[in-house]
Amino acid sequence: MELDPDPDGPRPKRRISVPRWLTIGLAGAILSLALMAAAVRGEYDLGPGKVEISLRPQVSGATVVSVPPFGSIEASTHRSPVAVLISPTSVDTHSAQELVESRPTQASVVESLRADLVEAFKKFALRLVIGGLVAGALIAAIARVRKWGELAIALVAGVAVPLALYAAAFAGYNVDAFRQPTLTGAIGRSPELLGPVQQFGQRFNALRTELGEIGSITFQLYQFLAEQAPIPEDAIRVLHISDLHLNPVGYDVAQLVAERFRVDAVIDSGDLTAEGSTLEVAFVDRISEFQVPYIFIRGNHDSMVTQEAVAAEANARVLDGTVTTLGGMTIYGVGDPLYTPDKTVEQPSNDEQKAAKREFARTVDEQVAELEQPPDLVVVHDRLTAGRLPGDVPLVIHGHDHKWSAGEDDGTRFLGVASTGAAGLKSLAPESQSAIAMQVLYFDRQDYRLLGYDRIDVQGPQQQFLLKRTVVAPAGVLEQLSPTPPDDPGTPVSPAPGPETTNTE
Repeated sequence: MELDPDPDGPRPKRRISVPRWLTIGLAGAILSLALMAAAVRGEYDLGPGKVEISLRPQVSGATVVSVPPFGSIEASTHRSPVAVLISPTSVDTHSAQELVESRPTQASVVESLRADLVEAFKKFALRLVIGGLVAGALIAAIARVRKWGELAIALVAGVAVPLALYAAAFAGYNVDAFRQPTLTGAIGRSPELLGPVQQFGQRFNALRTELGEIGSITFQLYQFLAEQAPIPEDAIRVLHISDLHLNPVGYDVAQLVAERFRVDAVIDSGDLTAEGSTLEVAFVDRISEFQVPYIFIRGNHDSMVTQEAVAAEANARVLDGTVTTLGGMTIYGVGDPLYTPDKTVEQPSNDEQKAAKREFARTVDEQVAELEQPPDLVVVHDRLTAGRLPGDVPLVIHGHDHKWSAGEDDGTRFLGVASTGAAGLKSLAPESQSAIAMQVLYFDRQDYRLLGYDRIDVQGPQQQFLLKRTVVAPAGVLEQLSPTPPDDPGTPVSPAPGPETTNTE
């Protein structure tokens, strides 16, 4: 005889059944959102350049415009839970210059951007539809859908959800929100770069106007020094610049000095750019304006993209653990081992960076030792990477520290130049006191030893121009000569500074 189950005993659990069509729809929507954030993006015209637009789900709606190398600008432009990410990919410098010269009003700029954005957003919507269809089709394949109704649900969910967020974002999109943006990165830390814009522009124009007068002064002082401390007419003359950091005025002065001093080559010891981004590649075009070889090594702010762009210039010679010759003189150069603006990896601390460069000095030492004969000149960005060369080479030049330095270690002379870009674009701010710095090196054409070098500092407008020559006597003794101001009451020349300091790092 069978007994009835205990009415008070445990009862079997009920399983909650989720309809198959709902599971397919949710999966299609989720995959579509993930695809939207990871892969759906496009390049579109915006103002005088092109930008990449992408979306990502987030709690509060906003538009974030990346402005490499300075940071980002964010504005609360809409209410839907999606962020619009806009990243510049290229800039038409001619169109940008024409835009600035046309002196547009703020209203006209906003209206122009509004029109470009609307057109870009329409094209982006089509990409979202295609991405949604791909996501729906993938879910249908994974779920082995065999019914037309389930396939339609997967496709509709994949398209409808991202499009709904997109439509909600731009139904009430407010471009004017950028009048009160949130600034992050260098822009937020250095508000003087943003304003007052009019003073910034006036200073930039004044500096460039001042170059004509600086050119005249340079020639007069050069003539004076040539009479007091003659350098052989056939000496190899090299202009050493470093740490331009995108400052166009630094390039202007460098070109002027290269012409006036009749240099045989320009050596750039790195940090040509600020972030090494693709957007900054246009700055490299100015290398072709020099009528002499342009020898370049990568700094810690220059990426491989920067290095490749420099190498593409007809008069450029990129050294990265390699050697070139100039009038028979052998020059070895190597790029910096670090790329510190790289946001894709965690950057080491200052102490860790120094340790890495001291370790890299072993590689530099090994590469130099493998050469048939020691180079006449070694070019590095940071002196630390040449820390094992004293006693092996006669001369090392570098930048990186943004300050002048000169010293000798075991018969090897080290010369550091301050920033040719006056530490970057912040030097164009109205209150900046930073100077544009560079040096001209003179080498004997027979044995390639250093004969002397000129230190040049330009701080303007209407502030000071400084030129000081250091002569290296055969016994290694330094004799410093500074020119007296020419007989011109309007000449902004300052007395020479005190003795140069030695960088002990």
